[in-house]
Amino acid sequence: MMLVFALLSRALHAWNRLEGQPIELGQIVQVALDLLICPAPILMGIAFRNLVKSEVRKNLITLRTFKICNFWIALLLILAYITMVL
Repeated sequence: MMLVFALLSRALHAWNRLEGQPIELGQIVQVALDLLICPAPILMGIAFRNLVKSEVRKNLITLRTFKICNFWIALLLILAYITMVL
């Protein structure tokens, strides 16, 4: 849900920057990069969670550590998306 909100927010900011003027190639690239950055935090969170989960399966870290990491991954994702919107 926060990813969708961040994407919408960035798209609306880009729309306001254009102000109804013709779009140039440089602006298209800038808007595309702006929108491609949005899924980066969630993809990094998923990758880190999978890494921690594989470490638990190998008994290299405890289940308690895994639960703490899951909690902090969620908090960091919320913080990242809030800062993206602002």
